[in-house]
Amino acid sequence: MKITLQTLIVLCFCVNVSHAQHIGDIWVGITDSDQLKVTFVPECEILLTDSGSTIFPGWTNNIPGFDHIVTYDPNSTGEIYPMSGSHDIRLEIVSLTNFVNGDNFQGFHALNNVTFDIADEPGNSIELGSSNLHIHPIFFINNDENNNTWIYSVDPDWVGRVEVTFKLTDSGSYSDSEPFTIVFTNDEYMLADINHDNIVDMHDLAALGAQWDQTGCVLPDWCQGADINQDGQVSTGDLFWLAHKWLDTPEDCSLNGNDQ
Repeated sequence: MKITLQTLIVLCFCVNVSHAQHIGDIWVGITDSDQLKVTFVPECEILLTDSGSTIFPGWTNNIPGFDHIVTYDPNSTGEIYPMSGSHDIRLEIVSLTNFVNGDNFQGFHALNNVTFDIADEPGNSIELGSSNLHIHPIFFINNDENNNTWIYSVDPDWVGRVEVTFKLTDSGSYSDSEPFTIVFTNDEYMLADINHDNIVDMHDLAALGAQWDQTGCVLPDWCQGADINQDGQVSTGDLFWLAHKWLDTPEDCSLNGNDQ
């Protein structure tokens, strides 16, 4: 995918990349058989927030970052070893899935704002670096169908979650990592937390019951949030999701990973 020179210039000056190692990074290393491996993949949803930008018209974040393993420490990181030598480690998209209904998703982008690599569909990849890599890619969902910079977009009122499966590749001697999945959302509330009180409980079940058998649920509120799987109706599918998330509370993504 190509972007304009004007966009590249704005990216250089408007988007900051963090270089300080910190809690929250995904750590990258290799196995004892020279297969790329990651650890500390976030288990909670990554919130993409309103960019307020015409370059990124939608929701964006530069978490999680990717950082190389410095020392072998099986007590804290498991069986993962430091990389060495010159490599071209890349982050490749394996699949993009609407988290709630399983449909293929178009509108998600991963961007390296140094090399300007863009990945927006399966098979695309962006550069992470060599054996000493440390980078925070920009993760972005475009909501402007009239913006010519980005091929894929979603409705401006879209609210949802995208399940993105990645893998790491190397043009050199390291073999591909096992696939790993991160869920991105532009909704600050948990799936199935209909009344937004940070827990899925009887209050949400009551809210679901109040909308039971409703049809024609659409953006932006999906029948007051009761159409959890966003299929246009409040039915057993939504009850399934509520049961699946029963008593869930928000997880703190900042607790993933360790300082080094």
